[in-house]
Order: sequence, then structure tokens, then C-alpha cells
Amino acid sequence: MNCPIYELSDSEITTINANFLLLDNATVDLGCIVGGISLESPELRAKVNKHFTRISVALNNLRPLVTHLFELQGRDIREES
Repeated sequence: MNCPIYELSDSEITTINANFLLLDNATVDLGCIVGGISLESPELRAKVNKHFTRISVALNNLRPLVTHLFELQGRDIREES
């Protein structure tokens, strides 16, 4: 299968990295907020946990790509967190 090659500009890489970090941090913060709220029913708590898990899995699946993009810019993702 032939796929077109697209070279990202430095600003595009920065945008991807910044948005990944925003999503990652917002997910952690929201998890802390929801964790401190008494959810009314076990069903509601299960649904909220399910969606947080889905978001976390998606972010973790993207983490190697974002880490590589940081490395391409000569930075370490841990320096940005």
C-alpha cells in the first residue's frame, strides 16, 4: 500500500504536542474533580469511569508518537510536563 508522505512543520509539531499535553493534563484534572464528587448511582460512576478509561487509553496510544515528535524537536516530553 502506498501512502503519501507528509512532512510536519515545526509549528505543526508544536501544535500537536501542546494539544496532547492540554488533553492529558485536563483529563487528569477532571479525573481528580470527578473523583471527589459523590456520583448518585453505581451505574453513573461506571459510565464516567468507562469514558475516562477510553480517553486515557487513547492518550496513552498517542504518547509514543508525541514523545517522538518532541525528540525530533530536540526536547524531552518530561521537560514540558
